[in-house]
Formats: sequence, structure tokens, C-alpha cells
Amino acid sequence: MKKKCFIIFLLFSFSLTAQKKTYVDSVRVSIKPISKNQQLKEILKIPHDKLIGAISTSEKLTNTAVVIALEINDSLSLAKAYSQFSIIYAYKDNREKKIEYSLKSIHIFETINEFELAGKEYGNLGYMLKYEDIDASLFYMRKSIKLLQNSSSKNIDPIYDNYGILQSIIHNNDSAIYYHKKSLNIKKKNQDSIGIPYGYAHLATVHILQKNFDIAKKYIDSSYAIRSKKK
Repeated sequence: MKKKCFIIFLLFSFSLTAQKKTYVDSVRVSIKPISKNQQLKEILKIPHDKLIGAISTSEKLTNTAVVIALEINDSLSLAKAYSQFSIIYAYKDNREKKIEYSLKSIHIFETINEFELAGKEYGNLGYMLKYEDIDASLFYMRKSIKLLQNSSSKNIDPIYDNYGILQSIIHNNDSAIYYHKKSLNIKKKNQDSIGIPYGYAHLATVHILQKNFDIAKKYIDSSYAIRSKKK
């Protein structure tokens, strides 16, 4: 009986261990037999939500990416790895390092003329600083918008949305509406059925702040209708 209970306990323990294995753990194991170039690609392909779901492992993998990128002299991958580090340190609440790595990333992107990627990184940095240093946040977001507009980026709408949120934080609600509408127009042009409901929700939030509840409800209803249809 004791032996049977012990076996059940072991099986239960193994089951819990298996359940704790994350996407990032799987990447760490799966890249061991492949070439360094492929390892680098796989690490930099880790989605944002998976990256922040296992911070300690992600930090080790990103460090591996930096080492490989430096070894093979791959500037673009190095900049992307630094950007990844910035996200990790943001979630570790390390303000100095998140800014340091984001700026390192931007410097490389600009040096190799990847201005759209530099613009996105400026936007990420600006948005991360919104509750810490609103002046720096606005400064970096404006640089982001300028770079992305000059590069004719088709992915500028999230930056407009985030800039709109900053405008709400400093109580410039009319400006917030202006940028949220700019973003929504791009989403509609791109037939972005995932992004459009977010655009309506952003506009609803600003109108709630202005106590325009009837207008806010129309935007919420529009957002809800699309999300319901998409399930």
C-alpha cells in the first residue's frame, strides 16, 4: 500500500513539473541541437506574452542571443536582442536597465538605417515611461511618430493610440481623441478586425473622462458588436 501511494505521489509530482513548463522552457530545450544562427532566430521569435511569462528563462535566452549576435557580427539581431532585454527589465521593474537597453537598440537601428524599427522602439520606450516620467515619455513618443511617418510605416496606428493615452494622462482629451481617431482610421483602412474594437474602446474611455456618456456608449456598443461577431 505504501509503495502504491509513493508511486502515485511521484506521478503527481511529475505532472505538476510538466504543467509548470513554459513556452520559453520549450524553446530553451529545442534550440540546443541547432546551429547558433538558428538559435538566434528562434530566441528573437519568442512572442511578447511568452517572453514575459517566464522572465528568468527569457533573460538567460536573451543573453545567449546577445552573445551569438556579437560573435557573428549581426547588428540587426543584436538590436532586436537589446529591445527584448528592455522588455524583460521593464517587467523586472529595473528602470535604468530598461532605458539603457532600449536606447542601445535604437542607436543600432538608426546606425544601420532601420528607421521604422527605431521608431517602434522609441514608441515602446515612451509608453513604458508614461507613469514614471511623462516629459520623457512624450519626447520619445514624438520621435517615434516622426520616424514612422517619415518611413511611411503601415504599423503606426498602435503608436497613435499610445500617444493618445499619454494625452489623456496629461488631460489633453481633445488631442487624445484626435490621435485615437487617426489610429482607428488606419485600422479601418487595413480592415483590422482585431484592432478596430480596441480603437472604439480607446475613444469610449476618453469620452467617459469627458462625461460624454452617450457618445462613449455608442463606441462601446460598436466594439462589443465586432467582438461578439468574432467571438
